[in-house]
Amino acid sequence: MKKKFFLSKKISYPVVLLAATLLNAVLGIIFICLSPDRVAVHFNAAFEADKLGSPWMYLPAFVLPPFAAVGLIFENVRKGQKPQNRKPLKIILTFIAVLIGYIGWLMLVWCGKVSELGQKAEAPLYILVCVPMGMMFIILGNYLPVIKRNGTLGIKTPSTLASDYVWAQTHRVMGKVWVVMGIGEILAALADTFAKTEFISFGWLAAAIVGECILLPFVTSHFKKREIELLLQEEPPRENL
Repeated sequence: MKKKFFLSKKISYPVVLLAATLLNAVLGIIFICLSPDRVAVHFNAAFEADKLGSPWMYLPAFVLPPFAAVGLIFENVRKGQKPQNRKPLKIILTFIAVLIGYIGWLMLVWCGKVSELGQKAEAPLYILVCVPMGMMFIILGNYLPVIKRNGTLGIKTPSTLASDYVWAQTHRVMGKVWVVMGIGEILAALADTFAKTEFISFGWLAAAIVGECILLPFVTSHFKKREIELLLQEEPPRENL
């Protein structure tokens, strides 16, 4: 009896998250049905509409968040994650679900009002879009160092998956890189908004992602070599025959 209560208590948060995301999906579908037949579905870097389409193209942003809750329920029942990884997994999947749902409502409420090509969305979209993206990188960067080696969550390369040391050191360094990426994205969004500049936010994001992809192999290679050096230092000296 106690075991059943423990299990139900353990999955209660994912179930609540699932119910909330499903309710959000139903409300989103209702608002999509009430939207005009043709709305802006794509914007250029200056947030000017360059493509019109059906509002049903916003639907994925409302139907995807429940899958994050399903993933949490599956992991809790399967017990596939180490105990230290369960809290980061819960926070990361929750934030992803909230972020995707937020983007759906942003498109529906603000972008759905734009019905002509070349029309600019009447909203501070650099802040509304890029600041949450920056927050995402900051949150992920803060939790990267505490994630223990596993096969589903974290930075998975042959070197990190083969060694606890390389995994921990790589995630510690790349966590700081992601935090810097997030702070830079927020500052770039503020610059684009208040200094009336354009493309800084997306330019920084593109440069940061490319830089991370270039940096990551060097980081893992460095700590792999460092691990080998530490192992050689720990080996006892061989006696001469």
